[in-house]
Amino acid sequence: INYLLSNVDFCDDKNSIMWRSTNNSSVGYEDGRWRWCIYDVDSIENSQEIRDCPAAEVNVFTHPMPYCTVPLQETALFHALLENPQLHQQFVTSFMDILNNNLAYQKVEAVLRDHGYTMDWNESYFRNRPTYAVRHLAEVFALTGTLETVTVTSRQPEMGDVYVNTSCIDLADGTWDGQYFTDYPITVRAVPREGYAFLGWKGAANTTDPAMTLTIDGAIALEAVFAPQNND
Repeated sequence: INYLLSNVDFCDDKNSIMWRSTNNSSVGYEDGRWRWCIYDVDSIENSQEIRDCPAAEVNVFTHPMPYCTVPLQETALFHALLENPQLHQQFVTSFMDILNNNLAYQKVEAVLRDHGYTMDWNESYFRNRPTYAVRHLAEVFALTGTLETVTVTSRQPEMGDVYVNTSCIDLADGTWDGQYFTDYPITVRAVPREGYAFLGWKGAANTTDPAMTLTIDGAIALEAVFAPQNND
């Protein structure tokens, strides 16, 4: 989210903290685990001295941070992420999940409209950011695959939910689509709501297993089929 909102004002020793509880119980965050967070977020409309190009074009991974000692790519946590294959994959897929869902065009457009703005706001930031986001992601994470479209449909969206990787996708209109790099597989999972059952998948996969992993080697189209639960 901080990358997508062009926050370039944090590093290991500025505007970020690591913390943990010493109570060491199983209640809430009192589990003794280290956690990391960012504060004092300067994003999108940050000052010209922080960025030297339109905000939508800023590569937060590598952009010089005038008030910090190192760019994001050289921070301890991010450097460790790049060296860990599992975290590497998790970051890339989660990044695309956010781009395809939280910051989907229609969703952002609706929020801006509620506040009296259009997608032309601030040099069309949200209209242009996705193009640069996928380009920077591919460069920094050395992705060599192509960007392909994943389409999920359901004729019974009121009967169940579908998850793609980390996101419960919006199937209110019966169709959802997002883009993912072919470098990594995606996971999909169907969860029927109370009173309904999941019958299976159609399209790129024909199975009754509610959860599966799919290799992306081109555009993928899936249909999730739900039905009223048979209580006989």
